[in-house]
Amino acid sequence: MIVAGLAMARAAAPFLLSRTGLLTMAAVGVFVFYEGLPLGPLRMIPTIGPALESVTDGRVDRARKAGAAQERIAWEEARRLLLLKQEEERRAAQAKIDAAERAYLESRKDLDQQILALDEAIATEAKTDVEDPACAARDFISRSVRDRLAPLGR
Repeated sequence: MIVAGLAMARAAAPFLLSRTGLLTMAAVGVFVFYEGLPLGPLRMIPTIGPALESVTDGRVDRARKAGAAQERIAWEEARRLLLLKQEEERRAAQAKIDAAERAYLESRKDLDQQILALDEAIATEAKTDVEDPACAARDFISRSVRDRLAPLGR
């Protein structure tokens, strides 16, 4: 086997040293320098793949990897800024919701106080109606209670 390889090398030596052979070797050298050696599926082997890539990758592969790393950094920064903006918008929306909730609770508290006052007025009116036999037959609410109920929509 080794003898056959040496015989082939001796036979190829005149070609490699000829003008065409030198141009071919130069072309292959430039190709390997720029493009690297194709590894194919060997790149997928966990330990061997990265080691072979570091040796066989050409200038194009190194530039591609550097560009991919820069692009990844740019996208991560853009994503981080987007997340910060969304968080800021969420906080602003939550502040508006909290303000609306406080306003509703304040109005509800006032409404509860008005309802309590009306209930007391109705209870007072009922006592007055029961004590006054002439008013016992009335089936309507007095004007003062009606005027207090009108803004509430009751």
